[in-house]
Amino acid sequence: MPSILTRLNDFKDGISSIKFSPVEKDHLLIGSWDNGLKLVKATEEQHCLQSYPVSNPVLTVGYLNATTAFAGSLEGLVHLVDIPSGTHLVIGKHGKGVSCTANIQESDCFVTGSWDQSFQLWDARQKNAIDKRFIEKKILAASSAFNILVFGCTERENLVYDIRNLKMPFQRKPSTFKYMTRDVCCLPGAEGFVSSSIEGRTSVEYLNPSPEWQIKNFTFKCHRQIQQQHDIVYPVNSLAFHPIHQTLATAGGDGSVAFWDIQVRKRLRVLYPSKTNVSSVAFNFDASLLSVATCAQDEANGNVYIYALESDFASPKKST
Repeated sequence: MPSILTRLNDFKDGISSIKFSPVEKDHLLIGSWDNGLKLVKATEEQHCLQSYPVSNPVLTVGYLNATTAFAGSLEGLVHLVDIPSGTHLVIGKHGKGVSCTANIQESDCFVTGSWDQSFQLWDARQKNAIDKRFIEKKILAASSAFNILVFGCTERENLVYDIRNLKMPFQRKPSTFKYMTRDVCCLPGAEGFVSSSIEGRTSVEYLNPSPEWQIKNFTFKCHRQIQQQHDIVYPVNSLAFHPIHQTLATAGGDGSVAFWDIQVRKRLRVLYPSKTNVSSVAFNFDASLLSVATCAQDEANGNVYIYALESDFASPKKST
């Protein structure tokens, strides 16, 4: 089992979102419900590198590149962070809370999605929005890879865009879930995406419309417990792919993080960092660290657990 390197617990409420730096393997950006936006050094001797003044809860954070990060708040504000100078500024806003963000690879742009039924494309150099689209559905989650951008929305629909043409989605994929989508995450090769729901299910879907690819789509149950002969179902709050082995991590309301080989449709292992709801999970770029964040629950504030991982952690099982 991997060891817990450290536990970050200097929070007054739950943690909403975490992201590792793309270049500094132990630098972690944390957004929280206590109006917190922090950059910390996630080592045994934990150290807060920078803390940015924010006036309301931060719902989502992300990195654009080594020197620039961004965040979205409950009030709808979009924040841009200049890491070398330690400064941040509000570059715009949505009409309602910013529920999700996604960086656009090999560009100076990122996307924000909101409960105001719109998404916006932001240019970090110009420090403003360069495109805005209304989609008539609340956006709950977002992910991008290469030229693919995926939104998980209300009304049980996933919208897939080509980043080079944001006028209309090139695919509208009905959700396989009965209830609300919680997170989406593009497959590492951008050939499809994974989505999760509040009903203890995760779905893998491919974009190629040919029957040979569509037969690969599947949905599986996870983050469920049998208690007193009842099946207790927990939300699957966060998804992340191992950057080396490309296995999938799912984080749930049962306090666990499960790891899956979606190629053979098998669970590999489970971690139980907490008895409270796990809200967000993230690997660093070389997969030497895993960060697991929790919500505030039962009068306990959120925590961030940092695991030190071996090189073979969550690797696919070798066929015999």
